Amino acid sequence: MAEPLIKIEHVNKTYQGVSGDVEALKDVNLNIDENEFIAIVGPSGCGKTTLLNILAGLETYDSGSVTMQGQPIVGPGIDRGVIFQQYALFPWLTVRKNMQFGLKYRNYSKEKQEQITNHYMEMVGLTEFANLYPKELSGGMKQRVAIARGYATSPTVLLMDEPFGALDAQTRAQLQEDLLRTWETERKTIFFITHDVEEAVLLAQRVVMMSARPGRVKQTVKVDLPYPRNQETKILPRFNEIKNHIWANVYQEYLSVKK
Repeated sequence: MAEPLIKIEHVNKTYQGVSGDVEALKDVNLNIDENEFIAIVGPSGCGKTTLLNILAGLETYDSGSVTMQGQPIVGPGIDRGVIFQQYALFPWLTVRKNMQFGLKYRNYSKEKQEQITNHYMEMVGLTEFANLYPKELSGGMKQRVAIARGYATSPTVLLMDEPFGALDAQTRAQLQEDLLRTWETERKTIFFITHDVEEAVLLAQRVVMMSARPGRVKQTVKVDLPYPRNQETKILPRFNEIKNHIWANVYQEYLSVKK
């Protein structure tokens, strides 16, 4: 059996707050396999984004171990791409130039950069918008640029922090299907944070439920629905069975915070 791509073992993280310490993560343990699509759900403040930032190398942790391909994660790296809810595009660069920004760190020739950029622009339907600036794009198009840029640098892992959270329902549904098609083609490892249980079940192979603060892995659910998936997958009885099970557990954690 192959070793997990990422191993998170007994990770703890406490923030120094103005009114006292805030325990964000407590004894978090999770293995992520190569090419796996994994979604993380849980109530607000449960440490989902903290965990993503640790995997990205943007935050440290107090104790435990986080390794990727057997090596400790000690900082950012081109082997991990990060896609945020806010599009994080450079407003002074065109779609094409935004997508090419990270490629210079790969030491590719200009011809290779053009080839890669054209491939991913076509994959997400942006070819005709290559010379537009972010201010000229809709929210959905901006996020398509961000996702395509993440893929273009060929990272081993894509870390996605609620990438569709700011979009309207129709655009969100379209981008979910775009992401599914891209993942089925490219098979990158994806660590996907969402508040939307339905979205998690539609996209992921496994859904990880985190407890209310301090965040711990409460339960992991295998989504045994075949790919390819699309919006029609949501009407399947098994889909709703899995969704309702996860939602009941997440809501229980939410209520525990409100008490």
